[in-house]
Amino acid sequence: MKRREMVILSLAAVGALYAVWVLFLAPPPGKGAGAVVLDRAGLSKTASEIREKVAKSQPSALEAFTLARAASPFPRDPFHRTTEPGEAPVADGQPKASFVYSGFLQMEGELFAIINGMEYREGEELEMVDYYLSRIERNKVTIEHQQPGQAASSRIVVPLTVDEIEVDKKESNGNGTAR
Repeated sequence: MKRREMVILSLAAVGALYAVWVLFLAPPPGKGAGAVVLDRAGLSKTASEIREKVAKSQPSALEAFTLARAASPFPRDPFHRTTEPGEAPVADGQPKASFVYSGFLQMEGELFAIINGMEYREGEELEMVDYYLSRIERNKVTIEHQQPGQAASSRIVVPLTVDEIEVDKKESNGNGTAR
């Protein structure tokens, strides 16, 4: 036999001897000199000390406030969004957000509105937080603003903006070149 085969067989023999010792000759676990003995009196004493400390402790002001807030119901459902119309949000007589509806796309029966240079579908949230595109028409879009803390949403109607585009008309020779 080769040396490599001898090493493998000797390792297998050592493994087999260890298995025989563990299965038949070793003492069962928990018996012998290394066994753990539970001190039930000490455990009972520790448990009673912990119970006394918990009963005597009072929560701090922050903990009491947190517990009271956690137990009280929410004033409104934070996930409920209503579609009731209201007035457009204004600050100092000017709308809070300005929108430019510059066009729309229709692909495979789906309408996309181009608002402030971005494409949106109906129901999508705009770049500005709490503003949603609710309706797309050829000449206008309707945007809803859900104000935080209020049940009603406001609607903003943005008309289509048509910019005058100057186009230089060139005559074609018919072969793809222009004069």
